[in-house]
Amino acid sequence: MTPNINRNLFPGDDDDSGLGMDDHITCKPSLKKSAKRQRLEDDSSRCSKRPKVCTDIKAVVTKLEENDDFIADGSRLHTLPTVTGKHSDLKSITSQTLADVVNGDYNDVISDYKIIDCRYPYEFEGGHIRGAENMYLHETILTLLVNRLKIHKL
Repeated sequence: MTPNINRNLFPGDDDDSGLGMDDHITCKPSLKKSAKRQRLEDDSSRCSKRPKVCTDIKAVVTKLEENDDFIADGSRLHTLPTVTGKHSDLKSITSQTLADVVNGDYNDVISDYKIIDCRYPYEFEGGHIRGAENMYLHETILTLLVNRLKIHKL
């Protein structure tokens, strides 16, 4: 059992240092923890400080749970028909949908597109989709995405 000692660490030093640290030195650590725990218990919910943000997030999550055809932020549906791919949390399009895009069947909803093939160059040279660009470096893809964002913000 550890004794509960409440004494000044600097005996004989009764003068206030003016730094505001004197109470820290002499108080019991267990009291500080209790006060902190009390503050946390008083906050019934972190959402109470930002109720609108919490409500918005909950609404988006609910929307995404009810309909998995929304894009990741829940703001709109995917433009192209999607299917569940190899990874259940990632959407894919079928080869027929891609052929339809290339043939112009979606020109009414897609004004411009790029087909990016992220395989290594030797794989790309072995065969690729007509009009595809080969970008296999992470930095190259990030540059493409950043430049696209800059264009859309203008």
